Amino acid sequence: MLCPVCKCHLIVLELDQVEMDYCASCNGIWLDPGELELLLHMGNARPGPLSHALRTGGHKVWGQKRRCPVCRSKMLQVEVKGPPRVTVDRCRYGHGLWLDDRELGQLIEAAGGTHDAGALGRFCGRLFKGRRAPAQGDKDHVGTDSGQ
Repeated sequence: MLCPVCKCHLIVLELDQVEMDYCASCNGIWLDPGELELLLHMGNARPGPLSHALRTGGHKVWGQKRRCPVCRSKMLQVEVKGPPRVTVDRCRYGHGLWLDDRELGQLIEAAGGTHDAGALGRFCGRLFKGRRAPAQGDKDHVGTDSGQ
């Protein structure tokens, strides 16, 4: 499967039987249907309206170059009102969601959870350890090593 952003091959990562396709080049994540809900649950978040919006919402973007890695159709963009405000790409045919670097943590936060919770926090800490240092005032720790 190819990354919709940089066209690199995605690698499969597993967290408590949830498989995610990860791009080591841009740090994006492809989630198949139902995987976001499982990750939100691991982060002690309430999926409810967020999950519904990501499954059914979205609009076409003129000049959209990102294509679903499963069916190659142009993806729709879904704006999740925050805080924080996040724009996610989703396959119009329901094959999954593309999350850019750090968007998973932002979605969990928007759903009232914490991306530092339990297995999800440990996974993200190991996955992104040493990738980059947090920016000053940065509250999103997904993709960073919090020094644990």
